[in-house]
Amino acid sequence: MRKQPWLLPISSLKQGENRLEFDLDIEELGGSEHEVKENPLFEQLVGPVKVGLAITRSGKRLLVEGRVKFTAKLDCAMCCTDFERAYDEPLVSEFLSTDDEPLTTNRELEEEELGRSQVRGNMLDLRPEVRDAIHLAIPMAPACSPDCKGLCAQCGADLNKGPCGCDTAARRPDSRRVG
Repeated sequence: MRKQPWLLPISSLKQGENRLEFDLDIEELGGSEHEVKENPLFEQLVGPVKVGLAITRSGKRLLVEGRVKFTAKLDCAMCCTDFERAYDEPLVSEFLSTDDEPLTTNRELEEEELGRSQVRGNMLDLRPEVRDAIHLAIPMAPACSPDCKGLCAQCGADLNKGPCGCDTAARRPDSRRVG
């Protein structure tokens, strides 16, 4: 296996479908196990990130389709307990190789270029796509289970462990409850 399986020489890709699978630690992509820093309920990635892709080359066009699988340790937004969740996220990107064109920033994009990332030179770097798949998968308010009861707004007891003893008529819903 190559040292950087996410970095592919375009010239090595045959016309048609090319399959690629690799496992990596997020650090290999230039990230960290605490990758989704902007989400305070995300703790860390657990174990390797598994990537399986089909790269279809058609002339200068490259269609990348596949899956990014990983496990994340999260804090429940409702009951504040730690839990792990496995993710199996789709990855779909289109690229247009422009290695034979001069670098110009003032020209208008052609219709076929819209919605596609441009690749200059001979290397296709899949790091941004893999990292985006991870970031987009992590919910802003993760719940440990769909039926999580959260915490009592009066006493703070975990209602998943049973009733807390507070007066249910006086108990108001926890304002952190999502959904």
